[in-house]
Amino acid sequence: MRHRLARLGVVLGLMSIAVAAGASAAGASAAPAGAAGTVWLCRPGLRANPCTRGLSTTLYTPDLKRKLGVERPRAVWHPAIDCFYVYPTVSGQPTGNANLEVGPEERSIALYQAA
Repeated sequence: MRHRLARLGVVLGLMSIAVAAGASAAGASAAPAGAAGTVWLCRPGLRANPCTRGLSTTLYTPDLKRKLGVERPRAVWHPAIDCFYVYPTVSGQPTGNANLEVGPEERSIALYQAA
């Protein structure tokens, strides 16, 4: 239980950082539209790809007073699935339908889903 609480705290902290990083990356070039107007949020070769971040996690005690260590998950070289669909259902746009620009909200959700 303590391990889960510590991990939850770390995930929430990482999400805060991701939102801030996504906001600063908003000026970066948007993902190009492909055939049929598809906009890629995550795919190999994108310069600002939120799905390729490291998964290292710093573990702390639940009271955050003591660092327990860093966990670095190993990459799976032959995963059973090599593709996934990201459908961010968030947008800060005040319109009925969002445009197809990749913004900070979409990047943050993609980072959360990829992790």
